[in-house]
Amino acid sequence: MLYLVSLLITPLLAQSGHVLDGMGAVNQGMGGVGAGLAVEPIGALHWNPAAMGGLPEDQTRRFSMSLVAFSPTTSLSSSVNAGSFGPGFPASNLSGESESQTSTAYIPSFVMVNAPKNSDWLYGIAMYGISGFGVDYAVDPNNPILTPQPPAGMGFGAIFSEYTLLQISPTIARRLDSEWTVAFAPTLNVGTLAVSPFSGTNPDDANGDGFPSYPINKDAETALGMGFKIGVYWQGRHGWSAGAAYKSPIWFGDFDFDATDELGAQRSYSFDLDYPSISSVGIGFTDRSGWKVGADLRWVDYENTSGFDKQGFAADGSVLGFHWRSIPIIGVGGEFPITDRFSLLGGFAWNASPIRSEDAFFNVAAPAIIQTHLSTGFRWRYSDSLELSLAYKHGFANDVSGPFQGATGPIAGTSVESDLQVDSLTFGLSWDF
Repeated sequence: MLYLVSLLITPLLAQSGHVLDGMGAVNQGMGGVGAGLAVEPIGALHWNPAAMGGLPEDQTRRFSMSLVAFSPTTSLSSSVNAGSFGPGFPASNLSGESESQTSTAYIPSFVMVNAPKNSDWLYGIAMYGISGFGVDYAVDPNNPILTPQPPAGMGFGAIFSEYTLLQISPTIARRLDSEWTVAFAPTLNVGTLAVSPFSGTNPDDANGDGFPSYPINKDAETALGMGFKIGVYWQGRHGWSAGAAYKSPIWFGDFDFDATDELGAQRSYSFDLDYPSISSVGIGFTDRSGWKVGADLRWVDYENTSGFDKQGFAADGSVLGFHWRSIPIIGVGGEFPITDRFSLLGGFAWNASPIRSEDAFFNVAAPAIIQTHLSTGFRWRYSDSLELSLAYKHGFANDVSGPFQGATGPIAGTSVESDLQVDSLTFGLSWDF
């Protein structure tokens, strides 16, 4: 199954930063709410492992799976005024816009929970894709940033990126009493990364023409990472619930790459890209008639995460990192029964953009700028042991723009802008055993 999941996972751009903002159809349909409202196992194990203690009795021995399809619309535009790079270069004003050829992305999830009868212990295991980004821009002679690297042009040439993160998380939880549950979950993570041209290493001038260039290599490399999740969940007696959880950073080994220099000789380089810690708190309410509402607040700590923390160029010309700021995420959502077997879902989520205007140039390969998400869906109890769910989510269009950046700072008379919007559809299937 691990091999199957790794094959299915493709880069995604429908999240808060590069963090997937909902997991599974029900959780997606409710705006990602899950830290303080236990609605179904996939969202519970993902956001707060202790929320297993608040799952309805008929969901405490369940296998769930889902598949989400993301359809992003991504574009990159740039402009350069005459003489911006020196007298006569370029000779006239240039500008253009290009569409990414990124295809639909598919992200699967598999979760199983088991609460043995007459026991205070609960167990679960999850395997899902939790993060990603990707673009695919062809060389465009009319778009300055997509013209070839100097001396043939003034840009990067074709830009390609692909990042995915698969997580496996065994979980153990314990009910302390009728209201409180605590949980712990180690995480094993597999990341894949490809960026071309790769500006996170020094450019080389092997051909001696005086114009160093970054290596071009679309091959993805893999790194392993470890982390953990802890959580606490409270289920009150009058419908109220609350929870808090902490996901540690995922500490990855370096991504090691092999490429060639300007003369075709082999060169190697590496890049350290970790995953940020995420702190969550949430509150929920369940009415006697069965409708549920909840709200979550999260903090994603990019500013203290390797690969995202540094800004600008090193002395050797390599880019130090993406330089993303830490962001809050707010999610609200609800489930509203229509019959005893069919419920409607609705949710809204908002997050700050991690990319500042001055860093737009450094993030053309990872334009994670969606801020506002609106979702809806349904869950249908097909039989006593089988449940189907479906969710649709729209990530509203957003953009970030700023100047080209050089070794000494922003370059006057230049501009680059990334635009992104996304739609997703998630299908879920659950079986109670």
